[in-house]
Amino acid sequence: MELRKLLIGILCVIALIAMAGCSLDMDGGESAEPETAPNDSLESARALPAGPYIKVVANDRIHFKRLARTDGDIRQSDLICDDGYDMNNKIDQIYCYNGAEVCLFRYNNFNGLYKFIDTTNLDLSVIGFANVTTSIKWMSASDPYVVLYENASYGGVRRLMTTASVDLAHASLDNKVSSIKLYNGSTVTLYSSVKWGGYSRTFTGNVADLGSVYSGIYNNTASSCKVNNAYCNYIVVWEGENYTGTGWVVDGMRNSGGVINDLGDIGMDNRISSISHFAGDYNCPAALYLWLDYDRSGSRYYYEAPYDIPCFDSLHTQYNNAISSISFRDN
Repeated sequence: MELRKLLIGILCVIALIAMAGCSLDMDGGESAEPETAPNDSLESARALPAGPYIKVVANDRIHFKRLARTDGDIRQSDLICDDGYDMNNKIDQIYCYNGAEVCLFRYNNFNGLYKFIDTTNLDLSVIGFANVTTSIKWMSASDPYVVLYENASYGGVRRLMTTASVDLAHASLDNKVSSIKLYNGSTVTLYSSVKWGGYSRTFTGNVADLGSVYSGIYNNTASSCKVNNAYCNYIVVWEGENYTGTGWVVDGMRNSGGVINDLGDIGMDNRISSISHFAGDYNCPAALYLWLDYDRSGSRYYYEAPYDIPCFDSLHTQYNNAISSISFRDN
């Protein structure tokens, strides 16, 4: 009898634990915020924002900040907690609520490498972006941009495109694009080959499943793309002479950053041999500084469109395969 009572008691405890776990899961998601960092009493005491907002969590699992879209874009100084704790380069988790969509940037003032985030809960180590964020930009209600998805119905790996991609392998999406979302009047052309070659098709609206498209570009066949009404000029730096080899798009639009302080981040350190340009729909700068050293230091070369450079070696030998950082003129 005693053994029976003991077993019944154990089963009751297990049931209570299971119910608690279920209630925690039910409380998660966009409408209810899980308390991942309860020890930050100053931030916990604030009322939750009514509109879109994000919660960024520091790697100490104590400090976090809620940042509302109505407060504007987030710079380095905005990532300081009330108690003086500096969250710059320490954010390793992010939560998005009420439809929030942001870009996380490696450098201050929305420069350098970036990641587009629109998921409810994300461990940033999963996308290789933990402990590097120093500024955050809300996606504008007017800026044209495109999001490409790995799976149908807007699932799987997603990449934000603001101008173009010479090779979708750079975005881990070569021959993998299965659905498309267009924002703010944007249109996009997908190409079956790299460097905007092969078959192509232009899309003017969202496509939930490219498997339903029967001409030009099919499911999992795109290798490069262009955002046709990009509102900014962009420049392509090439590994080989005469615009050959690996190419990388650099633009001056704030969402993709006008600065790359270390070309090693994109596998192009000491590898640039030629430059070409593309004129966008709006009058943005199309001029670039190319620096011999990291962090925009050392000697520099000034390039301005529309004069493409088919071969650095024929103009300024010292810069051929020797450039380590670049920035748009206004940066």
